[in-house]
Amino acid sequence: MRFMLLIHQGATPTPQDPEAWARLSPEEQRAVYTDYRAINETPGVTPSAVQMQPPETATTVRVEDGRTLTTDGPFVETKEALGGYLFYEADDLDAALHSVPARDAKILLCHNPLGVRRASEQGIDLVLSGHTHGGQVRLPVVGSFYGRSKLGERFVEGWNRLNGTQIYVSRGIGKVLVPLRVGCPPEITCLRLRRFS
Repeated sequence: MRFMLLIHQGATPTPQDPEAWARLSPEEQRAVYTDYRAINETPGVTPSAVQMQPPETATTVRVEDGRTLTTDGPFVETKEALGGYLFYEADDLDAALHSVPARDAKILLCHNPLGVRRASEQGIDLVLSGHTHGGQVRLPVVGSFYGRSKLGERFVEGWNRLNGTQIYVSRGIGKVLVPLRVGCPPEITCLRLRRFS
């Protein structure tokens, strides 16, 4: 299982900015390395060779009034909030969650919405899924034709909840088996998450 750890670095510099990093005392630098090492040494978890680029190099794609807008970098609020990402390989979901403090928000990207069952057992706050294509062919009375979910019709598309875990199932833009969509327009979803206070 591959998972991504979002680091809220705050104002603390990292070695990616050598000038700012040099302003930290040796003790402060060791404290930062100690925190990263604790994650790296979690049983069943190993750092991945894949690393994301800094947030300011990202491209944002969104749809507004039916037009697709592409801009450099994420939303301004995101640029200020993100410190960086680390990818890790974990033996399973238990190992991936081992180092995550209980109070921290946990988001699981899971292709199949069936993952919401396990996510809800593990206290995951939000699951983002696809797989069902939103039903792809949706007929009156019958409902979804191709993208049925073993969890029932309510988990074929959109927002839902299982116990304390929220899930969003995207209709996506693809098709399966037949090259058409009926009553189920494609979507590229843009979610803006805000801290609840």
